[in-house]
Amino acid sequence: MLRSGSLLRLIAFVALTLGACARGAGPAIEATFPPSSDGLVDAMVVSLVDQTGLVTATTVAAGAGATGDGGPRVVAEPGDPNALRLEWLGSDCDGRTSIVLVESGDDYLATIHVDPTPAGGFGCGQIDLPRALTVHLREPIAPERITITQQFP
Repeated sequence: MLRSGSLLRLIAFVALTLGACARGAGPAIEATFPPSSDGLVDAMVVSLVDQTGLVTATTVAAGAGATGDGGPRVVAEPGDPNALRLEWLGSDCDGRTSIVLVESGDDYLATIHVDPTPAGGFGCGQIDLPRALTVHLREPIAPERITITQQFP
């Protein structure tokens, strides 16, 4: 017999799985930002949920740089027409981070969802961290066709 906590987790898993199937979402593709060499910043996993069927892989981009105002942006990945770089400004207080890519008319929308660390921001130093993720695609897409936003709970 399932305990109530196990039953609730099972129900939540089934609901999420059915919801993803109904939307046509593929499995999340994950990449991990490494920890800082000084030990101040932990490794952070970012998941990309592709609801377009265009993404083949993701990798942490070297030389990450966010825009001057810290706003998220999409830029072409030099030397690879089938890749785009998503850039945003994160912090050491970021916990679970996921990006959802969906079609929006003839274009696309990438929404970065950032949850705080499990401790709710306690124990982090509010260190700004430029983040960048290279998204490898089945076909070329111009960066200006993707609108990128960042959401916090």
